[in-house]
Amino acid sequence: MRQAQALEKIHGKGRGQTLSMVGNEKLVDAWNAVVTANNTGDIVECGVYKGGTSMVMAWAEIHRVHHRKTSKAALRTLWLFDTYGGMPAPTKEDDDRAVAKWNRINVTHNLDSREYQQGGQFLDKGGKKRWNWGPQELVRSNMLSTGYPAKKLRFIKGKVEETLIDPANLPTRISVLRLDTDWFTSTKMELEVLYPRLVPGGVLIIDDYCTWGGARKA
Repeated sequence: MRQAQALEKIHGKGRGQTLSMVGNEKLVDAWNAVVTANNTGDIVECGVYKGGTSMVMAWAEIHRVHHRKTSKAALRTLWLFDTYGGMPAPTKEDDDRAVAKWNRINVTHNLDSREYQQGGQFLDKGGKKRWNWGPQELVRSNMLSTGYPAKKLRFIKGKVEETLIDPANLPTRISVLRLDTDWFTSTKMELEVLYPRLVPGGVLIIDDYCTWGGARKA
């Protein structure tokens, strides 16, 4: 699949149906990181929403391997870290704007409610949207739709502050490290644990560096 086709797959269904919270420019950055970075490590995304950006990176990796005329065995493992239950609350280390946004969305009242789909979005039984929420089953289905081998996909469920403590959840070497968990505490943990595993010539992307003060502070 070519890059333009991948972008159409992610954002081509119209508002409310998109599989990624980021625009095409950032999706292009993710694609280019995969095909140009030192390829001796795995591909990691923290904060995957419905899997859209990880899908683009999967297609980019398939494209890279096909272009080099090597077998699918050469595909790197993709690691997808997420709570798969919505955004955790910001902390005092995050900026006031983040806290205000959280309070407006009022996610804390939705976490234990039964969910359903409407127009591509997930809502609780009262009709309120959950913020940045993609269930693991949905993300897995989206990732498998790319044609990427299931054995090359790792879904790590939980807050990164907890899951990154377990050595079994850690790739040995990382070529592309994309961080998109917004807040200070999670971003700091990701940088402390995962960044040292980035290979020379690897690529680090902090999606919210220019958006949220907590990510920038970390």
